[in-house]
Amino acid sequence: MPTRSSGAGGPRLRPARTADAAAVASIAAATLPEAWSRAAFAQTLATPSSVGWVALDPRARVIGYVLGRRAADELEITSIAVEGRAQGQGVGRALLDALLEQQRQQGARAVFLEVRGSNDAARGLYAAAGFARRGERAAYYRDGESALVLGRAL
Repeated sequence: MPTRSSGAGGPRLRPARTADAAAVASIAAATLPEAWSRAAFAQTLATPSSVGWVALDPRARVIGYVLGRRAADELEITSIAVEGRAQGQGVGRALLDALLEQQRQQGARAVFLEVRGSNDAARGLYAAAGFARRGERAAYYRDGESALVLGRAL
């Protein structure tokens, strides 16, 4: 499967595949408050409407991922996470950019996602990528925190 570099010294990226479910679930469990199970990731990755990318370290180990779901000309980003030791190095931005560019080239016209209002790092990433607030989902998360709905055109 083809890979691509995200730029000078950045991670190698490749499209996500079902075989990545265990690695993706491990990263999610270590970094997200409400991570999906390995089975949920495997099911998602096997679904035809699912799209995603993984970032690889120099040993070809998965260190981050972004997953989404495509419906007509809209993309919903469903999950993105980067392994703790790789955070703050542009991996999340490289993954997000790869997914957005792929989907733009394949005819997607808009993208949206939900993010915790308290997740300043994620909100900064999305703002830098051109996302703007479109709404809010009250008590969206199990702990009662609301989700901000962000979106942008592609």
